Amino acid sequence: MIHRLSEARWALGQGLPVSAGTTSLETYFGRWLALTASRLRPSTVRAYRLDAQRLLPYLGRVPLRSLMPGMIVSTYASLMESGLSARSVEQTHCVLHLALKQAMHWGIIGRNPSELVTPPRPRSREGWSSGEHCSGTPAEG
Repeated sequence: MIHRLSEARWALGQGLPVSAGTTSLETYFGRWLALTASRLRPSTVRAYRLDAQRLLPYLGRVPLRSLMPGMIVSTYASLMESGLSARSVEQTHCVLHLALKQAMHWGIIGRNPSELVTPPRPRSREGWSSGEHCSGTPAEG
């Protein structure tokens, strides 16, 4: 009990949610972007914010722990139907994947549902090798 309390205090001090039970994707994205912005170039932060904004109308109110792969797939289909290119949807997927990967590392969620989703493939994948685009830490760009 005391250990969990000290972890909760640490998380609060870091600006992290103590429980993801009701924390929405929109709330988490805001906190994640604020905490990762210091390690990124301003242009990368702007790109990540744009990608997050694309997802919020569809998934923003969904609690992190309720986010399912099917919801993500449906969102990507809606983004494509709205005229977004496959490359833009893929970039959006990468940002979602990175954000949820960090949520796992912070112990906020137990699994990353974006790992079970294959984003749309752009026609040309110049400069990318398979799986390279969403691996590792936040990319500089």
